[in-house]
Amino acid sequence: MTQIAPQPVSRIHVDPVEADDWDILFRAVQTRLKQAADRLADRRPTQESLLECLDAFEHLRATALHEWCRPTQAVSTPSLQRQSRHAALHDSLTSLPNRSFFRTLLDQALVHVQAQRTTLAVLRLDLDGFKSINEAHGQAIGDELLRLVSARLRRTVRASDMVSRLGDDFACLPADPMDPAQLSRLAGKLFDAVSVPFRIGTLEITVRPSIGMAISPGHGTTTQVLLERAEDAMYQAKENQAGFAFFD
Repeated sequence: MTQIAPQPVSRIHVDPVEADDWDILFRAVQTRLKQAADRLADRRPTQESLLECLDAFEHLRATALHEWCRPTQAVSTPSLQRQSRHAALHDSLTSLPNRSFFRTLLDQALVHVQAQRTTLAVLRLDLDGFKSINEAHGQAIGDELLRLVSARLRRTVRASDMVSRLGDDFACLPADPMDPAQLSRLAGKLFDAVSVPFRIGTLEITVRPSIGMAISPGHGTTTQVLLERAEDAMYQAKENQAGFAFFD
């Protein structure tokens, strides 16, 4: 009987920088919980419950980091054709969908929502002062910051939502219609996620995002117009130091 040799598998090691970033985010939440517990010193039962949550969160942090860093086996090696297609549609630095792919999917989404007579939102996120970070620390640090920002954005949105890198800024296309209140909550989550300091080597870098939002059909019915109006809102948020803003 002819034996078929098993396909070789490789072990995937998670980038320690991304694991470290998870740790930073966990510790930021822990700090907030501890501050809340300190403010409740005169309300003993509530404080004790919060401290129990803090202990459970520390256990979750340790477990998650252990699982995150544990090597796993790859299922198989993708074909060259699949690799080539992925490379054509995704940004090489962040692995996010690139500008061209994002515009294609936004075109398709607009056709769908217009047929269904529903709404669609686009968010654009820019990093305030990113150019000065590049100039002060070099392009390699700037690229690593973009990569870490993209990872946080992916973790903040739902799996069905789309995050794309357009250049030095990012775009998000929620999978489902959202009203302004829901969009404001999403923008607030993205703002908080990116605002937590990043650690890159020995550097700790804090960057403030500005987020602009546009909704179809009210703010436009084409990809180009929606992206431009979300960008206008983004610069309005930047000018007013508001964190996020809707197109007005």
